[in-house]
Amino acid sequence: MEVELTWILAGRQDVNSSVEGETDEHEVGKLRMLENTWNRHDLRHFGVKISIVEPGYFRTGITDLQVSLAKVKRVWEEVPMHIKETYGEKCFDGYCSEVNKGLLSCSTNLKLVADCMEHALISVHPRTPYSAGWDAQFYFIRLSHLPTSLADYILTRSSTKPAQAF
Repeated sequence: MEVELTWILAGRQDVNSSVEGETDEHEVGKLRMLENTWNRHDLRHFGVKISIVEPGYFRTGITDLQVSLAKVKRVWEEVPMHIKETYGEKCFDGYCSEVNKGLLSCSTNLKLVADCMEHALISVHPRTPYSAGWDAQFYFIRLSHLPTSLADYILTRSSTKPAQAF
């Protein structure tokens, strides 16, 4: 279906990804990016150009601060007591603080993503990757090219450690 639709659209496919797919935090995002890479390589032989838009963090319904914090607190309340003791309330509060800080720093300029998608769809020579937002261009895309152990260290170096961590 996707290939047939791509041919109907004059050989172009625009894939809107997520910054979460660039790091190891969310494996589903990584699998989606891998699938897009396979599509890009396979469909190239049929004259199909695939452009991938990789936005940073933007303020949308998905990144709503109140909804995100409510989900985190709901999950924490459902966790068994021995896991709460292992991590501790301090670790949970630190995680909530990081979520709060991260979501408050989301860009509100969704035009950056729309401009990338517009360019990918109507330009004569579209690029393969598009990075929308400073955080995607200068942090997450660069981070994704580092060895996994180094990227993990950078992502977790300032996070609160669990209560019973070594």
